Amino acid sequence: MLAVAILGRGLLGACGSYHLGRGVDSSFLMWALVWWPHAIRHALNPFLCKIVWVPDGFNLAWSGGVPLAAIVAAPLTSSLGPIASYNLLTIFAVIVAAWACFFLCYEIGESFWPALLGGYLFGFSPYMLGQAMGGHLNLMFVFPAPLLVLVSMRALATEKPTYLSVLFVALLFVAQFLLSIELAATVVLFGSVALLLGWFAGSLEQRRKLLSWTIPLAQAAVLSAVILAPYLYYLFLPGAPSSAINSPGGYSADLANLVVPTPTSLLGTVRGVEAVTNLFPGNIGERGAYLGIPLLALIVHFGWTRWNDRVTRILIFFLVIVLLFALGPRLRVVGLTGFGMPWKLAMHLPMIKHALPGRFMSYAFLAAAVIATLWFSASTVSRASQAIVGTLVIVALIPNPNPRFWAAPTPLPEFFSHGTYRDYLHADETVVTLPFGISGGSMLWQAAADMVFAMAGGYTGITPREYESWPAVRMMMTHTYTAEASQQLIAMMVAHRADRLIVDDADRPFWESALASIETAPRHVDGVWLYQLDAAMRDRYRDVTALEMESRDVEARFSTELRAAQQYLAAGHDRARLTPLRAQQLGLLPAHWVNDPDVRTVNGLYLGPWSHDRIAVGVVGSYDALRPLIEKYRVSSKEIFFPFPRKLEEPLVGDNFMRLLVMVFDLDTVSKLPSAKAPSTRP
Repeated sequence: MLAVAILGRGLLGACGSYHLGRGVDSSFLMWALVWWPHAIRHALNPFLCKIVWVPDGFNLAWSGGVPLAAIVAAPLTSSLGPIASYNLLTIFAVIVAAWACFFLCYEIGESFWPALLGGYLFGFSPYMLGQAMGGHLNLMFVFPAPLLVLVSMRALATEKPTYLSVLFVALLFVAQFLLSIELAATVVLFGSVALLLGWFAGSLEQRRKLLSWTIPLAQAAVLSAVILAPYLYYLFLPGAPSSAINSPGGYSADLANLVVPTPTSLLGTVRGVEAVTNLFPGNIGERGAYLGIPLLALIVHFGWTRWNDRVTRILIFFLVIVLLFALGPRLRVVGLTGFGMPWKLAMHLPMIKHALPGRFMSYAFLAAAVIATLWFSASTVSRASQAIVGTLVIVALIPNPNPRFWAAPTPLPEFFSHGTYRDYLHADETVVTLPFGISGGSMLWQAAADMVFAMAGGYTGITPREYESWPAVRMMMTHTYTAEASQQLIAMMVAHRADRLIVDDADRPFWESALASIETAPRHVDGVWLYQLDAAMRDRYRDVTALEMESRDVEARFSTELRAAQQYLAAGHDRARLTPLRAQQLGLLPAHWVNDPDVRTVNGLYLGPWSHDRIAVGVVGSYDALRPLIEKYRVSSKEIFFPFPRKLEEPLVGDNFMRLLVMVFDLDTVSKLPSAKAPSTRP
């Protein structure tokens, strides 16, 4: 009931039109709830999905698509739709996590109310609330962790663990893996940490039992590997990501977050607090390290008064290790970066390097829940003192009570929600959708249409390199224009067999000028606009390659930036204030080329002052596309950096795909370079 009251109130009467969480990750997970049953029902390979990122498709093994939840909830998704199914599963994830931790805490503390508090601390922790806000249903299925601890405790309490224990461990791990690979990897990591701590802190008899438990654990690992063999095969196919998918440093816990709450908690809504939490790494969904002063004080008191107890030392050391790892590769305090941390060493390890350290807080809250249970179960302090401490702990962690804070409107046009698409889209047709992939809910559009059409695009966590090579993809992902925007878009569509483009009402005004070349009189139906490529256009761009379009794009963007710098300096503007956005505001760069204020923009431009009265101009691209540009300005430039911030050294080594090229020029040289003609953003 508590989970429904906190998260579900904002969905009353709107469970199919509002969804829990913000951002676009939830749209992928809603899509996955439809995809897995769809693939099984139609005898498709559920791992190699051919209806996104056409024509090559995508290996979904790395994308965290909750296959177990999708299959179990298939009847629910089929009857209520993916939005309502996603919402109910999110609430269920909170409930089952809280109850799983309750069972563990009751086993340890043998007291109902302390165990209930422990379950609440785990199930409604800022970690869980943050992941609900971030739309990360897969990262909310944390219930296997406390159950694995419970099974291990019961097995260790017997002289000889049974085969039933092996089966339970294997099934719990398989469930965790099929709900979140990342959580499965961290379960192994922190489970190993707990076993090692138990070994070092245990007596000879306890060490003997731990040693005997390693054999059943190995048997469970083998059984799990057998069950998961098909998944593991696709997980390690050639082409799997070799570097971290997301930045561990960018998604680490901030030390101040331990005592400073985010808006997912009631205290985080106090005026002035949000200004501090906005300095933390990541986004609101990943800032889940808040333990609160009362709970931290309880933990310190627990460790101080019971340090002679082996279990206490194991719990405290485990919690400290989790917190150290959660801080990531470098210490962050209110956004300021400090010295290196232990997790920096893990960045070289396979599998685990993909985990985001801030998400380790799930295990910190599990340890904190057990500690709180033991403190209240065996505390020597008075009942009145316990009541005060318990109240303070709960108050400090009360979730944000605003029901609309948790729910957001779902971007699903009536064209899809009302089934109008059946009259306009035929089976297996390939389309481009705007908003594009990561920028909007197009994955949900496809799911709502029961996968009837394929997409030249998608949002699967990782963008295939073949797509990244096309300037049009960068343009659509960053919601900015590029040089020759219409030509770039058409060439990308033709190369990926897309004859139709669908744009919703909200996004069409921005893209209207770029879309005019596709069709001057598009059809408007139930909240979307349908654009159709004609045969002549397809023939015109049939043999155009990504490298050709990229080479044209980097040349045009770089020369336009250079021209903007010339005009900016000629007009006597302050060199120190030069940025791409400033140049755009002055009309020196075309409209919609930039939407962020830095000298280095998210869509791959660099324009700004350099030391010694110089100007730096840059653009992102592949080395093959940038090489003519480097040769053209090699003599004129004072310094060349590629990939920035490394100085250019040829021949290049390492991965140089889509990296930033920056060239530095003297002011006199800039004024004497041939002036470039500004490209038009219209066809």
